[in-house]
Amino acid sequence: MQPEIYFTQISNLSEARFATSVMAKGIGFCIEKAHPDYVSPTILSSFQEWLVGSDWIAHISEEPAKEIKEIIEYFNFNFILHNNKIYKYPQGGAVLSDSNLVTELTPLVSAEDFKNAVTNQTNPVLLFGSKEEEVGMASMDKWLDYFEAIDIL
Repeated sequence: MQPEIYFTQISNLSEARFATSVMAKGIGFCIEKAHPDYVSPTILSSFQEWLVGSDWIAHISEEPAKEIKEIIEYFNFNFILHNNKIYKYPQGGAVLSDSNLVTELTPLVSAEDFKNAVTNQTNPVLLFGSKEEEVGMASMDKWLDYFEAIDIL
């Protein structure tokens, strides 16, 4: 059985398309301007026609302010990622509430994390994006061994 795979801190189309190609359950985009991996609404709009099959997830660091809720609603984000937890986005009301909690994810950051996830068949998992090396060129090397080990690639 393949694990449910989520990605976050995706800020470029190369990684976003890779995520959908490995059947990611969800792709998290940082929509707060202060976050180093912030993705603007303009960039999100350009991604829409390319990304099909994975849930779009708003990655936030705190209970969303009105401006962030407007972005969430405009792009129809149904899920929120906060502190490695997925929450269902309610229309109105508090987002980061236990009643909205869907699942907790195991973050895979180091080579050891990946090895343990394969050995222990960890599910669900959270993978992190990186900056493009140059426009249109992002390295997926950090993920390849993991996907080969679980027979996705």
